Amino acid sequence: MGNIYLTGFMASGKTTVGKALAERLHKSFIDTDEEIVRDNECSIADIFEREGEEAFRQMESELIEKLSIYEEQGISFVVSLGGGAIKSEKNIEFMKKSGTVILLYSNPEITYERTKDDENRPLLKNRHSVEGIKELMDERAPLYEKAKDFTVNTDSGDIPAIVDEIMKLPGISE
Repeated sequence: MGNIYLTGFMASGKTTVGKALAERLHKSFIDTDEEIVRDNECSIADIFEREGEEAFRQMESELIEKLSIYEEQGISFVVSLGGGAIKSEKNIEFMKKSGTVILLYSNPEITYERTKDDENRPLLKNRHSVEGIKELMDERAPLYEKAKDFTVNTDSGDIPAIVDEIMKLPGISE
């Protein structure tokens, strides 16, 4: 089956759904953002501020490459990707080669509600509104389209139902 990569905009449920899916499939779960924070001993916002988005994206790419190499050795994971991981052609290549990419989608209004009280969203700085979120989603839409194998809507927030929907996708099995 390979790795299962969950991509999507911030607050689409990648981590929450990913943990539940990993448990259901008896696989280890990896959140790329959490791994980078742990490895650097500082927040993503701090990394963006100190080193810039480009440095963060490089760390993200190195981690995705490492996960694809593990998969080649028969070790696979459920992976929650940072919202911008699909900005790199190289990342998409590694993901496609080593697993299935599932786009988790929620509409801009739901995303705003989920993020409105969260100050740890560096990409929403100065545009934390439904319109700002929609603008960012529209920018990334072609990249998500290119990267994804399947799309699952997470507007309901019903994690067991979302996991059930993913389990019905071709190539995903217990």
